[in-house]
Amino acid sequence: ADANVEAVVLTVDHNVATNQAEAQRAEESGGALFGNHLSVDGTETGIQLTRSLGDASFHRNGVVLAEPDLVAMDLGEDELFVVVGTDGLWDLYTNEEVVSFVLKALLDRGFLVGDGHGEDGSSVEESGAAAEAEGGVPEATAADEAVLEVCRLLEEDVLVRAKAKGQRPDDCALVIMTFEALQFRPQPQKLSTGL
Repeated sequence: ADANVEAVVLTVDHNVATNQAEAQRAEESGGALFGNHLSVDGTETGIQLTRSLGDASFHRNGVVLAEPDLVAMDLGEDELFVVVGTDGLWDLYTNEEVVSFVLKALLDRGFLVGDGHGEDGSSVEESGAAAEAEGGVPEATAADEAVLEVCRLLEEDVLVRAKAKGQRPDDCALVIMTFEALQFRPQPQKLSTGL
């Protein structure tokens, strides 16, 4: 979407396929590895993840943990957004693909990178107040709805991509948080007359 936007990885994958330290920890806690999956006595299936909020039957003896790794990062003035997602997203997309998809979708829905001034020179605040005065949706609500729509679009794209790859889609949950460097500029609503 923008050559100047860079994906910054804030996490480490917690699965037995790519994280040897996690695989070893899970085995030492009583889990059994078979291929890229982890099994625990009393379960009939396998799991790839070694950290999970769900999958309670795999949490016996600490084989799978609900404890996250925490990362602290100082946000600079140029940080646009963060995407938090489950493995259902990250198993199908690279970090760069997610950033590109989300940035394009946000820009298409009225977000601006930079100082928030439009082509006409008006500020984000001025255009938001004008839209509200004309009976439009309040700016914060419209921005929230735009971000929620981008989440839905990405979730739908996960299903399409999984199907195209011949895979059964995994659970996909995601959150997108925008920061001050990404300003929302309400788009004029065009009403359809149906004629």
